[in-house]
Amino acid sequence: MWDPKRLFYYDLTLEGKRAPIKTVAAFWTLLAKVASPAQARALVDELHNPATFGRLNRIPTLAADQPGYDPAGGYWRRAVWAPTDTMVIRGLENYGYSDLARENALQHLDLVSQVYKKTGTIGENYAPDTFQQGKPARGDFGGWSGIGPSMYLLEYAIGLKPNAQRNELRWELVSGGRRGCERFCFNSHIVSLLATAEIGDPHRIRITVDSDGDFSLRAVSKGSQKTFSVAKGKPGRVLIEGVSGQVLAPKLVGRGT
Repeated sequence: MWDPKRLFYYDLTLEGKRAPIKTVAAFWTLLAKVASPAQARALVDELHNPATFGRLNRIPTLAADQPGYDPAGGYWRRAVWAPTDTMVIRGLENYGYSDLARENALQHLDLVSQVYKKTGTIGENYAPDTFQQGKPARGDFGGWSGIGPSMYLLEYAIGLKPNAQRNELRWELVSGGRRGCERFCFNSHIVSLLATAEIGDPHRIRITVDSDGDFSLRAVSKGSQKTFSVAKGKPGRVLIEGVSGQVLAPKLVGRGT
């Protein structure tokens, strides 16, 4: 399915020949971890290419330079869909392109937000080149389109990534000031978290955690990370000290028992 000349994966016809159409299906190889690093790099280049998938709203299901694409979306003939965007985002993370994955997630979240402000509804899919629903597209479509205002908001805008198997919550602390989530549910725990800049020192981050169960909190900032044991009980305060946002030395303050 890989074409070494066109540097892209293509569907196969019933006769086993490569189909000529360039679609988002190629990125399933990143999710399945079957692409080589060089092949993954070539696919990433397509996400930056405005002539194919790097449109105003990434990532259209049909590349913009292919015959038959519909600028208004045309359902699967170029529309932007939350499930295919999620497939690409998770695949990028598999190959170490976490920054690009987050960029794509936040871009999709902004698209959903912009359209919601104008229409008061969440669309089934979206147009690739304008901030509007695709044509055709159902309105009031929570379904998979709810991935944006839920998963993208929690995991990429706020930065909370749970791992139930390890009973661990990873929090990627990016710049942007005060952030957190009340009653975040993971691994049968209900957790409220808040991160704020320390008064008088913007390079120090104070994290307040309230949980009804024990778990590990892994705080990450610009590649530096520290892990804290959060205990069930009263809110615990975790102070992270750093320079330019980097976590250097943790300090537990008044943790609940």
